[in-house]
Amino acid sequence: MSDNFSIPPDYVQPANLGSDLSLADARWIVWRGWRLPATGALIGLALAATYLLFVPEVYKSSARILLDRSVNRYLQSSKISDEPTFDDTDIGGQIYVMSSDSIVVPVVRSLNLAHDPEFVGQRGPEGKTGIKKFIANAANSVFSLQTKIFGFDFPEIQFSLGGWKRASSNIDPNTVLERTAVENLLRQLTVYREDAPNVINVTYASRDPVKAATVANALADKYIEMTEERKLKSNKMIGRLLEDRLMDLKRQSDDADRALQDFATAHNLVGITSGRLAPANADGTQAQAFPNNELILKLRTQYVDLAAKASELERQLGPTHLAVVKLRNQMQQLNQAMKNEDQRNGLGDADQAKLRDLESSAATLHNLYNAALRKSNEVNQVQPETEDAHIITRAAPPLSKNYKKSLALLGGGLMFGLLAGAGLALGREWLASVFRTPAQVRKATGVYCAVLPTVVPVSPGKGVSDYVLDAPYTRFTEAIRNARALLKTDQRRHGNKVIGIISAASNEGKTTVVSNLATLLNASSRERTLIIDGDLHRRTVTAELAPGAREGLLEALEDPSRLKELVVKRERSGVDVLPCAVSERNPHAAELLGSAQMDKLLDVARASYDFIIVEIPPIMSVVDIKMVERFIDSFIFVIEWGKTKRGLIEEALDEVDNIRDRVLCVLLNKADPAALRTIEAYKGARGGDYYVS
Repeated sequence: MSDNFSIPPDYVQPANLGSDLSLADARWIVWRGWRLPATGALIGLALAATYLLFVPEVYKSSARILLDRSVNRYLQSSKISDEPTFDDTDIGGQIYVMSSDSIVVPVVRSLNLAHDPEFVGQRGPEGKTGIKKFIANAANSVFSLQTKIFGFDFPEIQFSLGGWKRASSNIDPNTVLERTAVENLLRQLTVYREDAPNVINVTYASRDPVKAATVANALADKYIEMTEERKLKSNKMIGRLLEDRLMDLKRQSDDADRALQDFATAHNLVGITSGRLAPANADGTQAQAFPNNELILKLRTQYVDLAAKASELERQLGPTHLAVVKLRNQMQQLNQAMKNEDQRNGLGDADQAKLRDLESSAATLHNLYNAALRKSNEVNQVQPETEDAHIITRAAPPLSKNYKKSLALLGGGLMFGLLAGAGLALGREWLASVFRTPAQVRKATGVYCAVLPTVVPVSPGKGVSDYVLDAPYTRFTEAIRNARALLKTDQRRHGNKVIGIISAASNEGKTTVVSNLATLLNASSRERTLIIDGDLHRRTVTAELAPGAREGLLEALEDPSRLKELVVKRERSGVDVLPCAVSERNPHAAELLGSAQMDKLLDVARASYDFIIVEIPPIMSVVDIKMVERFIDSFIFVIEWGKTKRGLIEEALDEVDNIRDRVLCVLLNKADPAALRTIEAYKGARGGDYYVS
């Protein structure tokens, strides 16, 4: 046969022994492990169907609460109230207030939900019914017997419907019922903000439509009630503070008026009353601050008015505002005018300063008192009438149950199970970290790889030693032809004749590869081929190809010239076999294979044979290959499909790194034919047209 199947021996890719799976591998992995995605899909579908059957549909009813900020804004803009408005952060916090114990617990008590079966469950005389009661009683009975049997006790452990828990004898049963009702209510309660940021939606789900609306409305009403109570308490507290402030200002104002009057009496002044204008005389004219001096009275009146205006504007606009500065300048001018007039009327500078100070202090305290009095009236009259929150939509009993999207749930369960199964298949493959495609082997080793499917004897009793002759048109035989083509190409280029068949571990199928490769070499091209059983530990070649041999390799090593009389010729294929006819393992096998006698034996074989195929023990099992590799020209690496770990191959190649460049090809042996069809589905139906199964 020609060498049309020859593969270039320099076909090498960078070595990479990682276990990563590419996206291209995912399809065939999932397809090959279709049982896992199918099982996952069925489980997901069953879980979704179970949920639809056993989780009851409920009624949902909603109440909407508006947190009104417009009233407070109007009061602020009108200078009626300084109460701050709700901002977005405050409104977000109200959602947590709605689901707090301050709201929920009073609702549970007012509606008597602690004795509602929907909230605390159906309870018998002892609190449990049916099978749950039986299981709980049985478990607690076991605990009650532990003292008698084992001599120790755990009095605080009890079994409940929710599992094992620590019992507490000092908790009131009514408290337990109430907390259970609260927790169940919160589980079915949903509080969220609508599209409008100041609208809160309170939704409750129940198997009873009326109860759903009742609970939602009760929660909303309790929130409004609590808000008003909190505001009323705040107003009362503010009122008390303002009242205390009024009393203090009243006392200070009275003291200032008394000091002013005492000063006026001491200096024989009239027209000085509480820091304001003097009262009118009987004829309707204004009283005079100084005898027969209407100018001073007029100036003082203007000064007091300007002082009041300046104080008010300064409180509103600040001391640096232009209007306040102008008023202060006018006050200074009036003050200077009054000073000049006072000097003409007999008051000294000290008396004039003291008089102006007393008048200013009295006027200021009167203004503060009036402002505080006005604020107190606003708090007591205006604020209690405003509402920060009110219900804009009360909950009504819904006419239909909350629709569960059955198709969406079933589809979701199906897809979830399918994806979970596919993920499990991919994870299993990733964790397995084995070889299933030639591409994976080439990526890991950088060496050409051919796949050998698992084969069975063509007829009973024949075996598979000469399978290439029994089934010449199968994929197995074609893969062996690829290996033969590589050997012949390597021989033409480098003159190599001695081929070592190696593997990382045992039972990877080296013997089958050895016999069929030698058979094909000897039968197709009439090259004389010799098989040497170099595994002195298991001797599988001898047991398979020359079971009746009494002499062999050990005798040939002692006298290489006896090679021709020690070989066993296979009748059908004509292949010569040098068996290893020993009854037990040789502890010096590695030394024998690496000895000078082995080198002489191979020299004799080279003179008589075109190819010498040596089966070598596994790399990771014994050290033999490190002793004999210097006599071997090239190697064929056998890896069991889907069994040998990638890490093991990496370690094996590292053990004998000096043979890496002499590995001609890798044979991925014992591949599952059905899995190969799935993996190579991209080749189409015509990919195997030349094979005969």
